Amino acid sequence: MIGGTACIAHLPGQMLRDVAARSGRRRAQRRGVILAALLVVLLVVSLLFAMLVPELSRARRQARVWQWQQQSRLLAEAAIERARRRLELDSNYAGETWRVPAGCFSDPSALAPGSSDGAEVQIELAAVQGQPQEVSIAVKARFPFDPLRGVTTDLAAVFPRNREVLRR
Repeated sequence: MIGGTACIAHLPGQMLRDVAARSGRRRAQRRGVILAALLVVLLVVSLLFAMLVPELSRARRQARVWQWQQQSRLLAEAAIERARRRLELDSNYAGETWRVPAGCFSDPSALAPGSSDGAEVQIELAAVQGQPQEVSIAVKARFPFDPLRGVTTDLAAVFPRNREVLRR
């Protein structure tokens, strides 16, 4: 019985160790499940981010092109006014290529990335057929002045020639 008594005395300790071992395995299994769930969440977030980045990039490009279109339109309108004023001062004014340096724009981010060329506006004047007292002004504004990425706006207007200038 000594052996049996020893076994009986030893049995509760063994049971505690077994229970502790099973409990440790359960904790390890729980940690494994939590880790697996965390990896799945991380994967889902990464996939969402990967899908959002191209969309954000596209939206940024669209906003930049819209900004360029607006600036190009404003430059074309300014060029029409510039030509009209120059024509008032000089009846021989035939047009010009108007270069606007990048430093003239208040928002340097409006230019194409890596571009420092500013803008270019071509102004052409022509007589209106059958109307000798009128002149046609055609402008082509390019902003930014980048042949690959710039936006072009074409505008035209007809104005009377300044009679005072014509009499000089």
